[in-house]
Amino acid sequence: MAIPTIDQLDAELLGLVKQVPAFNNNGFSVFDVDDLDGKRGREALPVVGVAYEGCENQDVKASNPADKAHLATMVVMQFAVIVAIQYQFTGGADATRVQAHQLLDDVRRRIQGFKGVNARPWRFVGEQPLPEPSGDGVVYYAQVWQTTLPSLGNFNQS
Repeated sequence: MAIPTIDQLDAELLGLVKQVPAFNNNGFSVFDVDDLDGKRGREALPVVGVAYEGCENQDVKASNPADKAHLATMVVMQFAVIVAIQYQFTGGADATRVQAHQLLDDVRRRIQGFKGVNARPWRFVGEQPLPEPSGDGVVYYAQVWQTTLPSLGNFNQS
């Protein structure tokens, strides 16, 4: 099995979130929330963007030092799913909050544990509102997702 690329993982996440009916035609691969903000200007809300956030080595501990050369180095790949919805405060009830929570729940159900281009599942790390870019009638939320890949290379060099 080939190790998936960043673009393949990004496309997989985008495909999963676009299964949520509200995002069928309003999903983008983006660099960050600012990129999504620029793209959403042309689309009706809600919209969703998938952004690659980077990767880092995951330390694999060997109980026997002689086994260390035979262990695979693992890399944790991290992505953000950014949701933008229109803020519609309607007096006593906040319809925006209810809609946002439903969309975030739907996205989480689509992605959690999914194994596609990678044999390892997507893991939910967390979610939060993004107050900094929110405003002018738009509220942003972000979910963080990770998956682990084996790292290729020559690890016997000193």
